[in-house]
Amino acid sequence: MAEALPLLGFFVLASISAWVSSLILASVFPFFNFKKEYTEYLLRVSGAPLTRLRLLLTDYGANSYFFKIDWGYDSPAPGALKTTPNRNLFRMLLLALATLIFTVFLWVAAFAMFNIISARI
Repeated sequence: MAEALPLLGFFVLASISAWVSSLILASVFPFFNFKKEYTEYLLRVSGAPLTRLRLLLTDYGANSYFFKIDWGYDSPAPGALKTTPNRNLFRMLLLALATLIFTVFLWVAAFAMFNIISARI
């Protein structure tokens, strides 16, 4: 059981750093900000107004599974399952790739800062 704790800690840190990277990318680059589309989707589906916490937890809608399916695919006929990918799905995949690259960059920067600080002590 004790061997699983470092693995669990790694997955927790990786998940948090990927979420933070995605949040930074979505807030800095308008191309990755799905706030308007996610707000329209949420109002249409639930009728509930969008809260700031829900917006942040879903990385401006990009990590909402049902929003990805609804917005990233087209249905071949009215009322049919959405199975045909469209250009919006490509934007979400680009956000996922940019998130991975930016997360690695943040970890490299953190380790470099740690080495610089520990070398001066």
